[in-house]
Amino acid sequence: MPETEIAKQLRLKPSTVSYSLKKMFREKSILGYRYRVNYARLGLVTTAWVLLRIRSANIDSFELFDKMLKFPQVHVASFITGEFDIALKVLERDVSCVDSFVRELSKTFSEFIDSAEVLLVTKNYKNHNILPKHNSCLKSFDKTDFKILSSRMDSPKKELGQIASELNLHRNTVSKRWKSFWKENVLVKKTPVVNPLHYTKLKLSTKAIVLIDVTPEVSDLLAKKLLEMDEVHELNRILDGFSLMAIIRTADIPSFLDFLKWVLFENFGKAKIKKTVSTIVLKSKPHKQNYLPQLLDKKIIRFRKEKLVCNYRS
Repeated sequence: MPETEIAKQLRLKPSTVSYSLKKMFREKSILGYRYRVNYARLGLVTTAWVLLRIRSANIDSFELFDKMLKFPQVHVASFITGEFDIALKVLERDVSCVDSFVRELSKTFSEFIDSAEVLLVTKNYKNHNILPKHNSCLKSFDKTDFKILSSRMDSPKKELGQIASELNLHRNTVSKRWKSFWKENVLVKKTPVVNPLHYTKLKLSTKAIVLIDVTPEVSDLLAKKLLEMDEVHELNRILDGFSLMAIIRTADIPSFLDFLKWVLFENFGKAKIKKTVSTIVLKSKPHKQNYLPQLLDKKIIRFRKEKLVCNYRS
């Protein structure tokens, strides 16, 4: 959202908004910015959550955590409470690629992984607290687009003119293509990286994964209600034992319990909600800001005759 639009919605002068944002950046309330990419538009149309039990006595868990994040398929890694120890959000081309990755992961860390469970996402209702517009591969995306997107993701503050100069392109070409990323939903938002000291005020300090098993007749209705809630940052339909998986962000544990109470008792009741399993996220870390080149190097994303390959079997 442009600063002028923020000013309009808050009924402030644009100069006030600009000054406040610069002040927050200067005082380290905002640590930086990052672009949120819809990777389905780049061919990674399949999402899965891989839950791992770890033999923690055999290795430093933090070391293992960082090693797993080096796999380009791993978009986010989280330490979690409960039955499992680590949750990985995996993005791949198709189900067979997810299966191959889990096998590779289990083989690479066979000494440390006790067991793995895969929750396959069959439908993404919400991500980054917004509803996705497109979840299909963008056939018009080419290598020039890839270079422009990769450069800006690596350095979000970099001006388009600088990118044009580095890539030996006309500035208008870069500007036009950058605008098309937003129009085509390749980019879904630009967000500030907020200092964790402010998480409670922003109702972000408690993060949890909630699995919900619900009777079929109310599944869509519950999903619709969850989509309207600001606490729900991500919502997926999944296979294997549960109907829905939600990523919840609240100010604290009591607020999270209020959310569970709402789901279990205030809307549908025990007759409709068969079971919920909640896991608190102790630490979460995304892949590095720009790992597009790594996706290309490992042939997870491919180009043929300069165009993005959407169907690898074609």
